[in-house]
Amino acid sequence: MTGRPLRLLILEDRPEDAELALRELRRAGFDPSWRRVDDEAGFKANLDPELDLVLADYHQPQFDALRALKLMQDAGLEIPFVIVSG
Repeated sequence: MTGRPLRLLILEDRPEDAELALRELRRAGFDPSWRRVDDEAGFKANLDPELDLVLADYHQPQFDALRALKLMQDAGLEIPFVIVSG
């Protein structure tokens, strides 16, 4: 059985935390295609208006979720943006 497709950008500095989020999305019936980035350059390079969702860790050492949200807004992109912390 295939889940619902979900194009996802994950802003997270810890790969294991990204995997936890992906596991929960799969359990919820999604089939995510995703990229994980952990800095501003990677975030900018992977922003795409075709994304379904951005998941962003609230606080990271070099680049945080609020800065990422601002960049997305400045680019005029209206992609659902969820901030996670943990």
